[in-house]
Amino acid sequence: MKRMLGIYRSWLLMTAVLAGSLSLSAQEAHPRPASDFLDPRGGVTEEELVTRALASNPTLLAERQQITMAKGDVTQARLRENPSLTFGGTERSEWRR
Repeated sequence: MKRMLGIYRSWLLMTAVLAGSLSLSAQEAHPRPASDFLDPRGGVTEEELVTRALASNPTLLAERQQITMAKGDVTQARLRENPSLTFGGTERSEWRR
């Protein structure tokens, strides 16, 4: 078992060294002009696209939900405690006449 673990660790180390030694070439980004995405005659404006993107961003939607939940927690914390009634007293085991 220890021998297999040693072989596995050696293999993992060798793989990490080989992967780290590979040279990776970055691709150059060629920005596309806005005319590829927008139709000035019948299309949408950049502001509308940004508004759509912000409205449908899942990360922002999750954060908005967290804000709504936090506001609910604040509202709950500001509420008064429900009233309660407690009866107290002692019990007497003797009956007196």
